[in-house]
Amino acid sequence: MVKNTNATSKDEETKLHTLRNRLVQGEQSEIVDYSYESLIEELDNVKINIGDV
Repeated sequence: MVKNTNATSKDEETKLHTLRNRLVQGEQSEIVDYSYESLIEELDNVKINIGDV
């Protein structure tokens, strides 16, 4: 089975964008109550709309 590299790289971009946003939110709030596991789960479950590519 061949992976769609365009979708895979877009998925990685989306995950990085989400991570950057979370880091900025954390820096701005000064005190952060977060769960590493829930952050990773959220990043793993990010869905992309292939029509938006």
